[in-house]
Amino acid sequence: MKGFNVEIMIDPILKQYLVHHLKGDVVKAGNGAVIVDLIKPYLELSSQQQLELFPSNDKKKKTEFTESIKIEVPLLHCKTFSKKYNRIIYLDGIYHTVVSEYGQAIVRRHLKKMMRQAFHVFMDGYTSAYEELDKKRVKAGICAFFSEYTIDFTEKDVSSYARDWFRYRDKKYEGRISPILF
Repeated sequence: MKGFNVEIMIDPILKQYLVHHLKGDVVKAGNGAVIVDLIKPYLELSSQQQLELFPSNDKKKKTEFTESIKIEVPLLHCKTFSKKYNRIIYLDGIYHTVVSEYGQAIVRRHLKKMMRQAFHVFMDGYTSAYEELDKKRVKAGICAFFSEYTIDFTEKDVSSYARDWFRYRDKKYEGRISPILF
């Protein structure tokens, strides 16, 4: 498939999950893929072309994301709405090969949401055998999820995912309780 790779900066836990899930660090997306539709409006000229056309002296700010993943996008020749220019532009994949910072945040949020959905499905299956849940069982389930996907984790990560799991569970079951009338 002809195309180009865009680089998205992500956090280490998400990178380890995606590498295990995809069996590599390249996401191969087809023409109709959701991730391609998320990326299209935020494609910009590559940094070398931007420097040639729009020289600037400001330095890029540091991000807290240390890992990156590549997304293989098919070669695009189409019209799309550009958020940067606030109008419809002709998008040529030969020149527009960099995703803006805001576009990277949107793709990061989409990938994080996919990981959280997988986590919730895993935890639903892990905790379905127990009538009452305590924090030890939930933490054991989270550790099992992390070890299933070969993710390096800390106690802070476990507590963060435990809070997320309890919020998800409370939201999921909040409308299912019906009072018993005598």
